[in-house]
Amino acid sequence: MLMVAIPYFYQDKIAKVIKEEVNKQLDANVDFEGVSISLFKDFPNVSANIKNMTVTGNAPFEGVHLYKANNTYLSLDIFSIINSNNPYVLNRILLDNPNINIKINEQGKANYDITKSDESAATNNETGAFHIELNKYELKNGDISFNDLQGNTYVGLSGFNHSGSGDFSQDLYKLSTKTNIKNTNLRMGGVHYLKRANINAEIDIKVDQTKSSYSIDKNKMQINGLSLENEGSIVMLDEGVNLDIDFKAPGNSFKEILSLIPGVYSKSFDGLQAEGVSHFEGSIHGLYGQDKYPALQLHCKLNDGTIQYPDFPKPIKNVNVEINIESKSSDLSDMLVDVPNFNLNMDGKPLTGRLRLQDPLGKPNINGLLNGDVDLGLIQQIAPLEGIESMEGVLSSNIEIKANYHDIEQSNYEAIQFNGALSSDKLHIKYEDQPDIHVSNIELRANPKQIDIPNTSLTAGKSDINIQGSIREPLAYLTQKNQTIIDLNLKSELLDINEWASDDANSEDDASKNNDAGSDSDVERMVLNYKADIQRLKYEDYDIRQIASRGKIKANDINIDSYSMLMDGSKMKASGQIKNAYDYLYNSEPAKGNMNIYVDQIDLNKYLEEETASENHQGGETEIVRIPKDLIIDFVLEAGKIIYQDYILNNAKSRIELKDEKADLAYFTGGTLGGQFDLKGSYNSKNLEKPVFDFSYDLERMDFQQLFKTSLSARRLAPILEYIQGRFNSDMSISGNFGPDMVPEFTDVTANGFLQTLEGAIKGFLPLDQIAQKLGLEDLRSFEIKDSKNWFEIKNGAVEIEETAFTKQDMNFKASGKHFIDNTMDYLIKAEIPRDKIGENIVSQSMDVGINWLESQAKKVGVNVDVGDLVYFDIKIKGSFKDPKVSIVPTGSGGKSLKSSAEDKAKEVLNEAKEKAMDKAKKEVDKKKEEVTKKVEKKVDEIAEKTKEEAKKKVDEGIKKGKKAIGDKAKDVIGDQVGDQLGDKAKEAIDEVIDGKAKEKVDETIDKLKDINPFKKKKKNG
Repeated sequence: MLMVAIPYFYQDKIAKVIKEEVNKQLDANVDFEGVSISLFKDFPNVSANIKNMTVTGNAPFEGVHLYKANNTYLSLDIFSIINSNNPYVLNRILLDNPNINIKINEQGKANYDITKSDESAATNNETGAFHIELNKYELKNGDISFNDLQGNTYVGLSGFNHSGSGDFSQDLYKLSTKTNIKNTNLRMGGVHYLKRANINAEIDIKVDQTKSSYSIDKNKMQINGLSLENEGSIVMLDEGVNLDIDFKAPGNSFKEILSLIPGVYSKSFDGLQAEGVSHFEGSIHGLYGQDKYPALQLHCKLNDGTIQYPDFPKPIKNVNVEINIESKSSDLSDMLVDVPNFNLNMDGKPLTGRLRLQDPLGKPNINGLLNGDVDLGLIQQIAPLEGIESMEGVLSSNIEIKANYHDIEQSNYEAIQFNGALSSDKLHIKYEDQPDIHVSNIELRANPKQIDIPNTSLTAGKSDINIQGSIREPLAYLTQKNQTIIDLNLKSELLDINEWASDDANSEDDASKNNDAGSDSDVERMVLNYKADIQRLKYEDYDIRQIASRGKIKANDINIDSYSMLMDGSKMKASGQIKNAYDYLYNSEPAKGNMNIYVDQIDLNKYLEEETASENHQGGETEIVRIPKDLIIDFVLEAGKIIYQDYILNNAKSRIELKDEKADLAYFTGGTLGGQFDLKGSYNSKNLEKPVFDFSYDLERMDFQQLFKTSLSARRLAPILEYIQGRFNSDMSISGNFGPDMVPEFTDVTANGFLQTLEGAIKGFLPLDQIAQKLGLEDLRSFEIKDSKNWFEIKNGAVEIEETAFTKQDMNFKASGKHFIDNTMDYLIKAEIPRDKIGENIVSQSMDVGINWLESQAKKVGVNVDVGDLVYFDIKIKGSFKDPKVSIVPTGSGGKSLKSSAEDKAKEVLNEAKEKAMDKAKKEVDKKKEEVTKKVEKKVDEIAEKTKEEAKKKVDEGIKKGKKAIGDKAKDVIGDQVGDQLGDKAKEAIDEVIDGKAKEKVDETIDKLKDINPFKKKKKNG
């Protein structure tokens, strides 16, 4: 139960504590996806796995990661977790596939210096949520880079495995470590001392935590084939690290020292025979800290050496070389690299040289010589290079240089000695798994100002290359101020890149390719001006013709002045620049740039990695488009014609900015689907599982049918488009997520917009067919729409249409409702149809359509449709677009309710009674007009003189008599529903009978008696 309960109850708590504690301790951006807890992996301890943890620096290392790993395991004491009063006890740490990037900038600031310096942070180890009692730590398959730009020192480690164990809770203890490094690269001052070297070591260290001292106890270390012994100590101080280490290779043979040379230490190294006297030793003493370096000394000497592989008959003889590297000053300004002599003999052909380089990291003075011929065929016989089957040709060199920094910086060419030549004729290299290289001739001529490269022609497999150029200020590379300028012209009839593409994406070199990069200062000291004219380039399935490009690669920036090509018959032109390109590729720093592209026509469907066979994506899937995190590029695109899936875009213009894994579309305009469009918005790929989009568009004069056939989104969101012909305008804002196949997840889409149908016609829509059939109105099977305006909203997987009015001939309709992504519907149409329209074809209709059907439906709901010129309906549409369910419910006639219809009928009866009464009254008036008038006037005067109560009583009696007579007549026609509604109508009938002055008197009297007006409608219960 405990093994189940602890992960369940403590997982969120531990995750919270880890994030709070780490951010409290460090001045950096620390984040991770989550923490999973287990009691099984390190029982009885609790194992906490921090997933996808990253540590990213703040200024001046903003955006540069210090640490990232898929899994970071912490082993915690179980009882410290259960007891909430005490901090968690940390016993072990395991870093699985970590990537650690240590960097020191030119000002000496280190990105690992992220520990907060305030007093509260300094005491966190004692009072915080964690108490460290490590007994073991481990790194598995790590990649570690150390790049000191100030000291021009680089260390790159890949395939790094290291573990250490001991009782870390004690002040004095022994730390036992094991280390294996697959590839080690060490470069200082531009000189590679180790390149892809393999290191194995087992070292015991005496640790004194009170003094932060680490002394080497016993050790066993091997670099390639060379065994080393080390002794000394390392002491951690506030101002840096004090190093006191000596190393030597006693008893090592000439062969083992040769293993340090890249290429010699290969698969066939075990069969190498080597003789000669060798010596190798060195030391590092002093403080290593900000702007301070320890004293360094390295001495290696080989005398009378002979090297021979068993399968090759010709050895290398008379190998003599001595190498001394030393520096005593703390700023390395007195560093000296001295190779006083170097010579060897290959089949009777001597090669001699020397090199003396003072202050290589600062203001170098150089004195060197290389003279002799190298037969590449003999090299292959004596020391076969990995991956090469054979080599032929002779490389001749005669180069001498003697120069100091001051003369180089001032371009004092008279004081500089730099001359010579390097040449080769008919060089041929045959690779094991790459195309052969044939060089007809190579010739370089050097002087202090310039190295000239005349025409050099070569073939590599099917490809041909012609190179011509020069290197101006070649020695300026040795300075920190001046730049070496390379002018290079490249021409080719065919470049087949596919011949050089590697099938193994995970080769050994890939693991350390970023760790073997040059420093920023190396790049800043070079400028490349290039021209390229390539008639044909083949890459994967692309066949590109007539490439012409001009540009400059200056320090860390790439400038493309012009670029043009012809691909699949389409012309393309481009220009732009990318800043910080080198740091983006090798140091994980952001790159910025802009690019202007014009293409007259392009079919993007040819270049998609996988095409979707149908809207269900059978036969292939489109991968999520990922926007690079540290690439900030502003694209401006113009295209005469773009073909993408089923879309054809004409005269397209667009501007897109890529930044922080997001693409912001400032505008994208063009013509398509018979109209014009304007699109803007954004696409965010930070969450690759559910990329987010947010767009708005403006469409003008689009064709309904083209949109339905072309757009999957239109088919899913507006399936009625299948039945509409014509053109429309539309504005819409839409947002949501893309699924893994880059198709919107329609159930999560939110949108609202406006649709204006300019001219259109609905035909073949099944709900309309059913309505027309039931009402007997063939005209309703199709609709012509002109200048209709519809507002709609999409949310929760439904498209909601606001109430919209439209007319068909003299029939009026108001439609509203919604349909869902699964094509089901829920719509209501309020219809107003002339009664005679429904009954036009009654003679030819059967009982189940038209007016007969209508009357039967009206009786079911108690509605009378026999009156009025108009009949009102509620038409409900459900089901699906392919299988609709239509119900039509009559709601009344004349556009009024049942109550209003009854009143209208009563008025009709009253009018009939009124006409009869008027006819009779007119005859009487003609006979005795004066007599009647006098009697009426007299009667009115009498009424006016009586009290209000008497008048009310007499008026009530008159009204009741009239009401009863009319009510009895109306009841025969419309039944009992009329009730008391006829009071007001009775007044109208009496008014019509009374004429002239008598009527005026009655009105006057009634106005006076309005408070007790018997014709006024009474309130209920009043």
